[in-house]
Amino acid sequence: MRVARRLADGAVVVGLVLIVGFIAHLYISDYKRLRRLTHPIEALIARSSIDCSKDAPQWMRVALEESTRFSLAGQLSYIAPNGVNHSCTMGWRGEILVSDRVTRESYFRLASLTKVPTSLMYAKLVREGKLKGEQRLIDLFPNETPLKDIRIAKAQIEHLHRHTTGFDRRVTPDPMFRFKQRSWCPSTLENLYRVMLDFSPGERYAYSNIEYCLLGEIIANAYGTDFKSAANDLLELSRYDLAFVGKGYLPNEVEYDFRNTGFYGPNYPEYFNFDDAAAAISLAGTADAYSRLIYDNKNLLSELFALDLSALGCRPNTLRSCYYYSMEPMKKDGGILIFAHPGNIWGATAFMAIDEYGGVLTWAGKGSPRQDSLEAFDSLKWSFYDKLNGHYQEIGSAQDAPPMDFQTRSN
Repeated sequence: MRVARRLADGAVVVGLVLIVGFIAHLYISDYKRLRRLTHPIEALIARSSIDCSKDAPQWMRVALEESTRFSLAGQLSYIAPNGVNHSCTMGWRGEILVSDRVTRESYFRLASLTKVPTSLMYAKLVREGKLKGEQRLIDLFPNETPLKDIRIAKAQIEHLHRHTTGFDRRVTPDPMFRFKQRSWCPSTLENLYRVMLDFSPGERYAYSNIEYCLLGEIIANAYGTDFKSAANDLLELSRYDLAFVGKGYLPNEVEYDFRNTGFYGPNYPEYFNFDDAAAAISLAGTADAYSRLIYDNKNLLSELFALDLSALGCRPNTLRSCYYYSMEPMKKDGGILIFAHPGNIWGATAFMAIDEYGGVLTWAGKGSPRQDSLEAFDSLKWSFYDKLNGHYQEIGSAQDAPPMDFQTRSN
């Protein structure tokens, strides 16, 4: 009997040693894989930490719960058409349970959501008569170098913010994100004359970061200063909790979650030039501040909701079918129309939307979807759409707000 008990005890000890050894092996050899295995448990804990402002609609809490598919901490801000801000936070700034909680003042990288403020700057300069959409790039960046691709002579500013210039990162690798290599924009803009386009300007839509680098340089030149200074002046960024990142991190940034980012980890900012990419992906801040910035300048975006989307070749029920001011229209049958922009960079994901009533939504999270699960991120975008659409159906359109500059349209 004693022998059997000793054997059983020994088997338990051996089992525990094997389990601990397996976990230790994973931790040493594949830490990110181990973190992916623990994600479901961490997600349950994260959901229990959600904290929303008074009178925040219930759908905001549900939206944050759903975002735990790949983000265990984040902020969600919704400014109603009447200007009332609702806010929710979730998770911890660093490791779950042992670090400080995420607050409304915590900074997140907003990645490609940066392009929307850049679009606001462009729209403002157009209204002031300092820029025109039909201006050609070769006139704005004159050079005696012969064009390698004569199609570039047809490229205009208007093509840049609509992502129709001819750059397609699915065909030609994105020059803004080459490992330890600086892009030709903005450092050597004469190389614009040496590149080959992937399609003719205006022929189709293809999302590209290089277009917003070029647009940023055009804005800076028109304003007579560098891009960051132009942004601080034109958008009065000092009024908001927003800042541009460079190498390293800002003091009040969260610690990002890199379990799904493959090779890249916390030191990834050392490998890329975020100063060069300021107009495209370099803004960081709070979801509340970003929503307020867009809300305060939404009169510059009112033309979005007067566009004839079908004439532009847009299919609002299909993601990435077209862009305007870098945003894509989203609409389901019988639902509201929104213009939205997702953002994703190593360890951080974000989403913004402005709806036809003038409401603004911003979500910022720490964590990235796996490259083979981008469909999950698309479903999250439609989930945000459904929340907004359901909200307006519940309140009877925008009865909680006075009429806005926006015209409600169904295309």
